[in-house]
Formats: sequence, structure tokens, C-alpha cells
Amino acid sequence: MNNDTLVKVNNISKKFCRDFKTSLWYGLTDICKEVLGIRKNDELRKHDFYAVRNVNFNISRGECVGIIGPNGAGKSTLLKMLIGLLKPETGHISVKGRVCALIQLTAGFNTLLTGRENIYIKGAILGMSKKEVDLKIDEIIDFAEIRDSIDSPVQTYSSGMVARLGFSIAVHTEPDVLVIDEVLAVGDAGFRNKCFAKIKQICENAAVIFISHNIHSVNRICDRVILMDQGKVIHEYDDIATGIEKYLELFRQIKPKIEQKSHIDVEAIHINDSELEKQSSVKFGDSLKISVNGFSNKDAEVEIRLYFLSLNLENLAVVSSSADKQQLLIKDQEKFNFSVEVPKVMLGVEKAYITMQISDKMSGERVYQNYAMTMLTITDHHEPFFSPNICEGKWS
Repeated sequence: MNNDTLVKVNNISKKFCRDFKTSLWYGLTDICKEVLGIRKNDELRKHDFYAVRNVNFNISRGECVGIIGPNGAGKSTLLKMLIGLLKPETGHISVKGRVCALIQLTAGFNTLLTGRENIYIKGAILGMSKKEVDLKIDEIIDFAEIRDSIDSPVQTYSSGMVARLGFSIAVHTEPDVLVIDEVLAVGDAGFRNKCFAKIKQICENAAVIFISHNIHSVNRICDRVILMDQGKVIHEYDDIATGIEKYLELFRQIKPKIEQKSHIDVEAIHINDSELEKQSSVKFGDSLKISVNGFSNKDAEVEIRLYFLSLNLENLAVVSSSADKQQLLIKDQEKFNFSVEVPKVMLGVEKAYITMQISDKMSGERVYQNYAMTMLTITDHHEPFFSPNICEGKWS
């Protein structure tokens, strides 16, 4: 990696006022103080709040850094300060070279002019000379995949065509610093793949700042992540998986819940011969055994099934395991004891919730469910995985 530091953010803060009329007065007094050379007070005034507070980081050439965090974390305010739209209250930002911001791809287009004419206009807005556009125009058109329509008015383009053209112009400016804010939803899957490949190519000789809520995109193109919350940088993570994990912890709202019918009573659950707790662990590739003890006041043939819920925002079931098809019988007025075993836990995630469900095989009715009964930690991963479920294989 090149050690040429292109972006230096040194202890910057930015505050806003929630009351509009008061904000106008504060703005006027701040301008007067700046003109007179009077140092502004860093303390919050009435109705003030900090959108960004004491943020520090550096980004070097060749790095793609993801900035993630919940809504209201200060990401957009930070972005606007990075590209010069807002001035920090305190601190200093140093950016070397040409800066290109991919924020609103369709901004700057005149819909009455052709796509070709708009390339020159938007290229000029982004700091390109006419000579530079002349040299790049064929690449821009081909990348946007609109050669057949390039001499038609932009008002005849679909929204996807306009977005693709805007993205293509921006990434061909050869920026030293590229700032991307949630714009990679342009075009179809094939074009998005091409966008990712282009960003990776740009990152070889530039610094890329990627602001997104799409954790899959962050994982795909970023070298490290900066996690923000409530205007502050919580931490910087060189390990993308760890950064995403900490980000997701801010949103988890899974709560354990037990549902059961009156004729069945589950008295105890054991995981690998240990009593059920809020958190459990298993080594990657080891077996997992869940034993269930209970009482029933009705004859039934049941099936036990386990679901492993990945800890993403959707809480999707990434894999399930059912009992073998042998009969699992529970008798009226008798205690029962049965177990299900997963021979090898091959999950490519570090943590997952386990949900257990017992169903009556004859009626199909669910007689018991323990939702998110324990958080399972999978230890001793030998390498990072990019899918939640791993299949075994042998090379020959």
C-alpha cells in the first residue's frame, strides 16, 4: 500500500441548531466573530446539538475505507465537510489532489441536451478540461452502455440510463479521492458488478471513502471500516467482519420467546450435555447435540427441528436441521427424553441464534417453539468466509 496520505481529518466537530429562527441569529453572530477574529465558543448554545464530535482518521492512497453507522450517526455531515460543502466548527480537514463525490448521480444534467453534450457539462463540473473529456468520452459512453442513445436528449433516457451515465462520468475523472454515498444501486446486477470492479481499479491509485448501509457492499470493496454512532467514531476496524459485527450489534432486537401447547411441557434443554444458557459455543466443525426433556398428556409422533438464524439485519435462517425420519413418540402422561445432533457445525458466521421447534407429524401442528433460545458462538474459524453456510469438499 502506498503511504501517501491523501485525507487527514483532525479532531473535527460540527454543530447545528434545531430551531430555524435561532439558527439564523447564531449564523449571523458566528460570521461576525469570524470577520472580527474572535474565537468562537465551543460550548453548545440553546437548541444546539453536535452532529459530528471530535472525529479523527487518515486515509492513504490505495485504501478503500467504509464509513458505517445507524441513521443520525453523522455520516452525511462528515461527507459534506470532506467535500467542502460544510465548514467544521473545530479541527481541520486536509485533502490532497482531485476530489470526486458520487452523491447524486443525476445532478448537473440538462435534460434538453443530449447525453454527449451532458458529458462535457458534467465533466467540467467535476473539474475535467475539454481535452480530458475528449480523451475519455468513448470510455465513458461504453462504460455507461448507452452508445445507441448518446446523441438523444437525456429526457428520453430511463432513470437507470441517467444514473449509469452519471456514475460513468464521475469514475472517469481519475480522482485522487473518491467519495461514494449510497449510489451503487444503479443499473442491473451486471452493471453493479462492473461498478465494483471499477472502484477497485480506482482504489489502486486513489483513496476511496465508501459510505453505505449495505454491509454486503462494504464487505466486498472496503479494506477497513470506521464505525460511527451519535456523531462520534466508535472504533476503526482493520478486520471488516469485526466492524460489521459491531455495526449489527447496534440494531439487534431479537428477544427469546417460548410458545407451547397445553398438552406438552418442555422441562429442560441441554446443549452438548450442558444446561441451556443465554450464550453457548461450539468449535467450527464439531458436533452439536441438543437434548430435550419434558412431559406430555397426549400420545403424539413429533419431529424436532433446529434453525440457525444469522445475525444480519434480516435475521434470516441460514441453515436448518431436522430429525431423521424415525418415529419420535411421546406417550400420554409420561416423561419424554429425545435429542437431535448436528454432526458438524459448518457455519461461516461467528454468531447465530438457535431456534428449536417441535411439530406433531400427524397434524402438522407446531406444539412447541423456543425462538432464539441461545446465541451460539462458532469458534476456531480458520479463515474468513463470505457465505453463512459452508459445504464440505475434498480436493484430489
